[in-house]
Amino acid sequence: MVYWSEFKNVILPWVVAGLLVSLVISDGRRRDKENATQQLRLSQSIEQIHSLLSTNGYMVPPTSPERGSAFGDSGLR
Repeated sequence: MVYWSEFKNVILPWVVAGLLVSLVISDGRRRDKENATQQLRLSQSIEQIHSLLSTNGYMVPPTSPERGSAFGDSGLR
């Protein structure tokens, strides 16, 4: 019975903590991959809409910060 109580009180909490940490890390990696995929799909959709509107003759504001802001510099930061 001494071995069981030693295992239960000393080793088992570390095993459970290690499993929980690995679960949190793997879930974070999965969410990062999903977010990156969604962000890529969103940017591709925006670019498709931008090109569609520009080919039909509509004036489209710039979509990237290096080309300037679509709303101008309001001075709010």
